[in-house]
Formats: sequence, C-alpha cells, structure tokens
Amino acid sequence: MTQLTHLFAPIKVGNVELKNRMVMLAIGTGYPEPDGTVGDRFSNFCVERAKGGVGLIITPFAPFDMATSIVPGLFDDRFIPGARRLTDAVHAYGTKIAPQFLGQYFWVNKENGSFEFIAPSAVFNKMIGTTPKALTVEEIHRLVDEYGEAGRRTREAGFDAIELPLGIGYLLNRFISPCTNNRTDEYGGSLENRMRFPLEIIDRIHRQAGEDYPIICRVSAEEYMEGGHTLEDSKKVVSILESAGVQAIDVEAGWHECPVPLVVMSVPRGAFVYLAEEIKKVVNIPVVAAYRINTPELAEEILVQGKADLIGLGRALLADPEFPNKAKEGRGDEIRTCIACSNCLDNLLTAYKSWKALPAFCSINPRAGKEAEYTIEPAKVAKRVFIVGGGPGGMEAARIAALRGHQVTLYEKGEELGGQLRVACLPPYKDELNCLIKSMATQVKKAGVEIRLNAEVTPEMVEKKEPDVVILATG
Repeated sequence: MTQLTHLFAPIKVGNVELKNRMVMLAIGTGYPEPDGTVGDRFSNFCVERAKGGVGLIITPFAPFDMATSIVPGLFDDRFIPGARRLTDAVHAYGTKIAPQFLGQYFWVNKENGSFEFIAPSAVFNKMIGTTPKALTVEEIHRLVDEYGEAGRRTREAGFDAIELPLGIGYLLNRFISPCTNNRTDEYGGSLENRMRFPLEIIDRIHRQAGEDYPIICRVSAEEYMEGGHTLEDSKKVVSILESAGVQAIDVEAGWHECPVPLVVMSVPRGAFVYLAEEIKKVVNIPVVAAYRINTPELAEEILVQGKADLIGLGRALLADPEFPNKAKEGRGDEIRTCIACSNCLDNLLTAYKSWKALPAFCSINPRAGKEAEYTIEPAKVAKRVFIVGGGPGGMEAARIAALRGHQVTLYEKGEELGGQLRVACLPPYKDELNCLIKSMATQVKKAGVEIRLNAEVTPEMVEKKEPDVVILATG
C-alpha cells in the first residue's frame, strides 16, 4: 500500500491543530431529536466517526429557526447542553468538531411566526419549486444577529471552529451569486455589495465567539449555473474571505440544481480536485479538496502533488467510519469503499419536493445512523453456521456471524464471490460496484470465514453435516 505520510501529517487551521488531513464533510442526516436538540442517535453517529480516526468532523447545525429537524439547532441556548455532550464525546478520541451554519432556503419569521421561503431576490428557486420572498434590509440585519449569537453558543458548547456554507446554492451563496441576486441596495450589484451579508456575519461571529475563533468557508468554486460564478470569480471571493480573517477554504462544486453531475457514480474519482488546486494558488490558508475522493491512495496523491492541504470525506465516512484507522494501519483493502450510489442523498433532497424528510441511510453500511442498535457482540453460544450464497447479503451475514464468534462456512455455487454484483458492475460507469465486491470478500476472509467456491448446497449435504444454522442468501 502507498505510504500515507502526508495524509497523517498534522496541520493547523487557525489556532486549532488537526491530527491528520482528513475532514468529514457536513452531511444532513435527519438524526436529531424532534425538538432539534442533539440526542443519542446524532451523537453516536458522530462519535463513531471520531473513533474511526478522522481529524475534523464538520456537521450541519441551524443558526436560525428553519422549522426542520433534518439538522440540530443552535438558534437558542436550550441547544447548548446537548451540543456540549457531543463535543466532549468527540474530543475524547482526539478529533476536532465544527458546526456548519446551514442557512437554507427558508426560515420561521420571528416577527410573525410564519414559515417563509427566503432569498436575496424574488428569483424562482428550482430546488423548492417556488419563488421566495426577498429579504428586507431589516431582516438581513436580524439574521446577522442570529448568526452571531449562534457563534457565541458554538464556543460555549465546546466546538473548535465554525464552517459557513457559501456554496451549493444555499442562502448565503444566493447573495454572492449574480444569477440570484438582483438587489439594487447595499446588498446587491457589485461583488463587494453581494458579499456584504456573509462578511457581516463573519465579523459578527468574530465579535461574539472571539477574533481567534477559526471560521472555515465552503465555496462552490464553479457554480455551473447560467449567469453564476466561474472559477475566476470565485478566486476573487476567496481572496476577500481570507482578508476578512477566514482560516480555511472548503472547495465544492456546483449547485444542487445545476445541470452538471457532481457526485454520482459516473463522475470520475477526484473530478473536481482541479478546483481546489486553482483556489490554493490565490490564498495562503489551508484548502480542502472534495467530491468523489474515496480511497486513501487518491487522497495521498492529491496532497503529495500540492493540489490541496486537506481532504474532504463525506459519503466515504458514511460508508466506512473506520476509513482513517484502516488506512493508517495498512488495512486499506478492508475499507468499504463508497460506491457513489447517492441513496444517502435521495431521502434528504427529495424533502424539498415532498417536505417529508427521511433519515439518511447508506446502501453498503446498515449501521449508519443505527450505531447503538446494530452492535456486534460476542455470541453466548458459538454455533456452526452454513451460509448459502456468496453475494453481498451472504458475505455480510458471514462476516457478522464470524465476528460474533461463530464457525462460519460460506458456500458459493459459482467461481467467485459477488453474486449479482458481478453482473451489475459490468455496464459503463458501474465499476465502483466491483470495489465493493473486493472489499467485502477481503473482510470475509479476514474474519476467518471458510469459503467454498464451486460448491452447491443440497438438502442431503445439510442433513449429513448437521450445521446449527443455515442462512439462505441466494437472492
């Protein structure tokens, strides 16, 4: 395996030192409690990733009331105790944690208690299928106050930094981008005016949380929207952000509704690293590269070539929380590689159409979001287990049974493990599925499972060998 000396080198973001170069990117999960507080499910999800060895966890929090429990809140002091328990639990593993102040397309108006879609201008929003109302100057000032108060709560709750999302088409991005900001007041027109709102937020956070408190900004370096920012425009944006005291730039691409595929399986690995490379040329603060980076070798190559300073891993850590530890211990072949199926995003993004958000899940990691429910405990009585079928279901059953201490034999009628995945990986752009076969087969072997290929199981054989349990996983 490639030597990962760069990936595991420490680095400072402002005054905060990270133990390695891996950053868990913000993922909306739907795991908070119904009242928006941090409970056991949300905490267990984050702690599992901290145990897995990532250097920094960034996770979304609402800086103002958006009437949703997709992400926890920080818009009231009642959220501080749960957030404090979360940061303490994550810090126990040497991992740093930062909230991403996720300001989306809507809010609960404090003046009248109504739920409203909001934007800099009344420009039709394809994501939510409606034309939002343009915020008044007074409402913008009120939001600046709320972001500042959320910054104070962030520090009181023990977080290490804050990330502001200025990309992907969320509220602050719509102020910065000329394709959605048609204002003629001090918040529209020139780039300086369009950046006024986020810059006021940065200033207020520094006042409330401290000038030394690190702020990271996530920026869509290419918006891929008609009339939106190009890479050259974004170079100007990040330079202004650095001058405002921002300590790192987290580079992303596009908007949710842009016509360019961003994260699906057909997008090549590392396809958007060039954006981070170009942004890095114009700033002197750490830059995060992201999107379709799902192996330690690719992450190391990006760092070695100087294209970025940090590696953003979102779905890769949803699929395998142990990604960093496995990489560090030379067990890269055991990493359950994200296949970019994007099912984890479907439940959340479809909420913008149906307004019935479902919790995120992972197609290849059934424990995601259920870490406390699906624990692997030693069996009270070890049994002889026969598993019939070497597809993904059979391999996973064999792995778990073996880890629990059972004596497991996996029978596969064909010449190789993989089942229908061996066919599914053949069409164009489906080769990530072959990586899943390899990683699952490796884990089965290392778990001590006896594998018998070209072996058909018959009732007579079962009767003769008398296993304690037979699991049919023939599809």
